[in-house]
Amino acid sequence: MSQEDVLNFLQANLGPNQFQNPRRDEIKKGLAELIKIRRLNFRYDTDLVEFRTRLSKVGTSSEIHFTLLDSFGPPPQQNALMGAWNLGKVGGRSQATINSTVYRPGEGAVPSIGTLTINPNGAFKWRSVSAESTNGRWRQATKAEMKTEGGDGIVLVNAKSGFDWLSAKGYIRKVLTPGYGTLRRYRGRRQAG
Repeated sequence: MSQEDVLNFLQANLGPNQFQNPRRDEIKKGLAELIKIRRLNFRYDTDLVEFRTRLSKVGTSSEIHFTLLDSFGPPPQQNALMGAWNLGKVGGRSQATINSTVYRPGEGAVPSIGTLTINPNGAFKWRSVSAESTNGRWRQATKAEMKTEGGDGIVLVNAKSGFDWLSAKGYIRKVLTPGYGTLRRYRGRRQAG
């Protein structure tokens, strides 16, 4: 989907009085589901000032915001998650202004914190440099566990620190339970060879 596709969907379905539309929440959830399926042909970023401004005029929600962040490119397929991965810890995005020029280097990260191998037979092996290594089984992620991500995901059952972890499109994160607010993400890069 393009930026115009997203905006046109909201404008066509919410109508001219978008904040008074009684189906507003339902329509926004429908858009989030459509984005997960069709995906985006652009990266949703703070650089998209005009798009973000137009979105704010129709009152988008955090559900749409996070779905936009997680939906660039084709949806991940389960077979693309298999193999050996080098892990790095992902930090917040940073920004600096030097002589009126804004630099956005992207996500901060700590490289080389371990490896993760996901096998098609349902087994995984997580080797960590900071905690006990884990061997175990994985299962298909549910739609609820995928939250704002579309495509396939897998859950590493009772993995690092005893938590279930979701693996989807090049990263892993804890499977969040109600009331658990911390989100720790690890970025994966496929190992060479």
